[in-house]
Amino acid sequence: QEAYLFKQEKIFIDFKNDYHLIIAPNMDEIETNKESGLKQFSPMVLLKRLKKFKLNLFDIVKKLHQEFLHSIGLTDVPVDSIKRWHQKFDLENLPEISES
Repeated sequence: QEAYLFKQEKIFIDFKNDYHLIIAPNMDEIETNKESGLKQFSPMVLLKRLKKFKLNLFDIVKKLHQEFLHSIGLTDVPVDSIKRWHQKFDLENLPEISES
């Protein structure tokens, strides 16, 4: 599930009816506070979101590493069996992550 929700809304600003991109945090996974009835980011929720973000980044790097291995002729190495990066895999100079 995505961390943020993206939608376009028609908003009247400066005497113009125009569409604007609205970005809001996805609050579906966040529990409601029993006292106030409001959803709030607790430290636990923030840590969970950070962990998910890091795992997603790691998956992207693993995919790039797998593509590198294929480019040098190592096609029979399963992703799950890799324990370290290939010595010629330039971890510091990976391409920028494309926007979703």
